[in-house]
Amino acid sequence: MGDRMKYFNSVIFFIFIAILTFINCSSREDVKIVSQKTGPLRTNCYFIYGPDSKEAALVDVGSTIDTLISFIEDNELTVEYIFVTHCHPDHIKGIPAIRKLYPDAELCFTKQEYDDMEYYEDWESIFSPQLIEAWKSDSVMLDLMTYDYDLLGEPDIYLTDSDIFGLGYNEVKILETPGHSRGSMSLSIGNNLITGDLIFYHSDGNMDCTLSSFDQIKNSFKRLYEEFPDETIIYPGHFRFTSIGDEKMKNRNVSQDKLL
Repeated sequence: MGDRMKYFNSVIFFIFIAILTFINCSSREDVKIVSQKTGPLRTNCYFIYGPDSKEAALVDVGSTIDTLISFIEDNELTVEYIFVTHCHPDHIKGIPAIRKLYPDAELCFTKQEYDDMEYYEDWESIFSPQLIEAWKSDSVMLDLMTYDYDLLGEPDIYLTDSDIFGLGYNEVKILETPGHSRGSMSLSIGNNLITGDLIFYHSDGNMDCTLSSFDQIKNSFKRLYEEFPDETIIYPGHFRFTSIGDEKMKNRNVSQDKLL
């Protein structure tokens, strides 16, 4: 009887170890991020996925993303979410087509951005006369600024600060980072931050718009500087990638010493 019990306990122990090993291996799935530039303003659309789980999310579909669609199909990935950092037209114009292609994917952005769509539609009331004049004389920009927001509609999920979304064996955390717009948000996943137009390489997303606030931008920068290590990679809405440490030292408007 004693030998049987020892054998039983040994089997249970090895099963327990096997389960722990499986869980630990699964939880170490490396998140992957690929991108495609979209639209006339070369907006960075990001695609986040887990190579083992095959679960994925799109961020800021500014226009057609044929390259990313081919990547999704070739790798048999499932798009679970469509995140929007903010609802300026160069970050959302491609979403209606993507929702038709992936109808089960949930569209996610903040309530503030949804409410501010009425101002984005009435864009001549919120931007400076100089910008308005320039955009009206540019047929490409005029087409972009007169986007029909009814095509986007209401999100499936309103994002709030500290929301957590499971994506395969990883978690996506939402951070409210206003400044470029009032409802701007960033996504944290692994050692990566997708920041929309809050941060650009060695610069920031302050713009000549009544809904943009440099004071809020500085507060959002300060939050990210405090909460994330220097090696955190930043994926901005436009231009090249950067890092928390690099921006702390070299951002011409919002470096760490300028926030002291």
